[in-house]
Amino acid sequence: MKAATALSLLSGSFALACIGAKPVAVNHGRDADDVDTRPAAGEAVVVFLRLAIRTVATSVYDVPEVGAPRLVAILAPRNKFAFRTTPGPHTFMIIGGGSTAFLGANLQEGKTYDVVVAVNLRTRGEFSLRPISGVQREQFRSWLADAKWVETTHESLTWAHENAADIEQRRAKHYPRWLQEPEAERLMLKPEDGQ
Repeated sequence: MKAATALSLLSGSFALACIGAKPVAVNHGRDADDVDTRPAAGEAVVVFLRLAIRTVATSVYDVPEVGAPRLVAILAPRNKFAFRTTPGPHTFMIIGGGSTAFLGANLQEGKTYDVVVAVNLRTRGEFSLRPISGVQREQFRSWLADAKWVETTHESLTWAHENAADIEQRRAKHYPRWLQEPEAERLMLKPEDGQ
């Protein structure tokens, strides 16, 4: 996989940095066998794919309107994770390497959605979550084949519990700013983005 190909997926100041070496082991988690990404009844599935080359691990959360952020997965480069959840509105948060960013979602039952971890070139390589739709899906599928599935473990959840104060501090600092952005400018997974 070539970085130039990866760069063509996203426009503006966002890019994917891809690596050709073996997938990096995930911290506080474990490798998983092939994962079925088809939603069960009453579910939607969001597939998170991390290709960003920075070696720091990133953690992804589901942020409810009330209550603490819930750990989805901890991702290293070339990791992928399938998150089974309820349809309807969600907000996802990514933390890693000094970055804290959000992605809104309105998920439809029975659909699978794709999200890639991208790097903002204008802000010293901060991480973000970018929704995949339309013609981007074909490229995304080829990248999925080059990544390994990981799963959240008891160790992952213990790590999140031990770091809950820092995670909540980041959410409390950055989430209100994100909500103040014009709705049209916020990154969003729309119902029609799923398959």
